[in-house]
Amino acid sequence: MMGENIKIIEEDFGLYNDSIIKKFTLINGNGMSTSLTNYGAHCISLVVPDKHGKMDDVIFGYDSLDGYLDDSQCVGATVGRVSGRIANGRMTADGKQYRLPINTPDGNHLHGGPLGFHKRVWNYHIDKDKGSVTFSYYSQHGEMCYPGNVICSVTYTLTPDNALKLDYHGLVDAPTPLNLTNHCYFNLAGHEAGSSELFDHKVAIFADHFVPNDQRCIPTGEIKPVHGTIYDLRVAKRLGDVITKLSRGGFDENFCVGDIGTLRHVAAVSHTKSGRIMDVHTDMPGLVLYTSYMFPDTQGKQGALYRQHGALCLECEYYPDAVNHSNFPDSGILNPGHVYRQTTLYKFRQE
Repeated sequence: MMGENIKIIEEDFGLYNDSIIKKFTLINGNGMSTSLTNYGAHCISLVVPDKHGKMDDVIFGYDSLDGYLDDSQCVGATVGRVSGRIANGRMTADGKQYRLPINTPDGNHLHGGPLGFHKRVWNYHIDKDKGSVTFSYYSQHGEMCYPGNVICSVTYTLTPDNALKLDYHGLVDAPTPLNLTNHCYFNLAGHEAGSSELFDHKVAIFADHFVPNDQRCIPTGEIKPVHGTIYDLRVAKRLGDVITKLSRGGFDENFCVGDIGTLRHVAAVSHTKSGRIMDVHTDMPGLVLYTSYMFPDTQGKQGALYRQHGALCLECEYYPDAVNHSNFPDSGILNPGHVYRQTTLYKFRQE
């Protein structure tokens, strides 16, 4: 049984617009745990053993709800309706043009807008038999200027073999883009360890092609081979050895990791000193590696100060700005009668 030996603790996390926000902590038999909240369907902690059995929280987060209310970096959030950027906040669905709120300094729409899914209160359901918590949200027509009503959910499951599994589901009543992802910031040395330890991570992404960006981090529309470029991570590379060679100062690129609908191993991240390894599995075609090079100095949980290059994100999704590129494998537009499904797995081991 999936939920065997998974303990789930529910407690109050704060008050927002007269709603009591909840916190849920899932703990497996190995001592690994994750904490979640129904505000923005955030993952707020992920405690994982190292090679000596020492437990550390390996994702950015905040001690209280106030931190998430003030957060501008989608720390640990479920991002939607559309993860990533939409160029100039313009898109077309069902032959109609839409202008979305601009929320980047260079004039683009990012992560569903300033009041995207990460700034919404979700409903929740606990399934103790499966060791999971499901968050669901109803997004009304016109929210952040998107067309159509959306019913969506994300189920977080902690497994007995030290994996955090995310299952997404969505339905719409009119053609509209739906491209959800998780935005955890990982540092396998510990959330407070900073850039020096992040640069000692080794990263492998099993992709033969990537999507180049322009200076605004908008895809150019090209799909290029990684061979002979700094983006060739098919063999693991130390992050500090490659990140300094990027003109922008960090990664924020989409890697083309395979066909839609087939769950597969797409990336591995390791940290030698702690011995922690994180394997990423997804059934989405794109994986965005973001090394938090735009992250501002921010007070995090347990007194930590988060800074630039303090963590990395691995965002499984359709290609960014897919609604504006017909050559991409999927536009991300979901039509009535069709079901949006996505699974992402972050699995941890030590060596």
